[in-house]
Amino acid sequence: MFSFSHTQLFLSGDHDVCLNLTRIAASVCGTLLDFSCDETTSLQSDDGAISLLVLAASHPSVNICGISLQALTRIIPTVPSISKDLLPVLQRRAITPHHYNSGVVSLVASDLCGVHFHEFQNFRESVLGDCLVVCWRQINGHYMDSCTSAVEEFCSDQSSAEVSLQLEAALFCIEVIAGEALNSDTAFPYSEQIKRCINALSRKPQSLTTNPLTLGRMCRFVRKVCV
Repeated sequence: MFSFSHTQLFLSGDHDVCLNLTRIAASVCGTLLDFSCDETTSLQSDDGAISLLVLAASHPSVNICGISLQALTRIIPTVPSISKDLLPVLQRRAITPHHYNSGVVSLVASDLCGVHFHEFQNFRESVLGDCLVVCWRQINGHYMDSCTSAVEEFCSDQSSAEVSLQLEAALFCIEVIAGEALNSDTAFPYSEQIKRCINALSRKPQSLTTNPLTLGRMCRFVRKVCV
């Protein structure tokens, strides 16, 4: 559907070009899903439209990313093979846009993503959260191992306030799937990963708690996931 030249145009194009290409790719995939029978489609993981949507998920603009993720949330159940490649993209998108200067984290970073802080939070809780949950359903063990390893990395002795929001994002990615995972009819399967997260948080450098967003996320994480 889409060729390599479209991808090159996306990478080099301005905001409006990228926005329109993302809308077209989302529309094409959505139409195929709408007219599919027996939950099967002609969509394949290497289709140009899907590749462009995954690329758009990394775009700095939340508006472009949002269109992509809404489409990918529908696509993932029918093309689950894209989940592993998409997960790192989603994890990075969970990081609140910020500037870090002279040891201070600034959330006044709308220039990075095109929206203000509260708009980003709404996007993360809804559009991004929905896509994370769908991704987790396909690769649940890999998903939890990846997020747990991220928590351990960001809590290492060498970590500083510079990675505090990366830690907050990793905790968010676990917390967002906790409701469905904990309400499962089977026993909670991630006790070992949660134990690793708690051990990592207990050893975290004090510098990570200077960011109120990260400190608040830690408290919510413990209350929601660990109690």
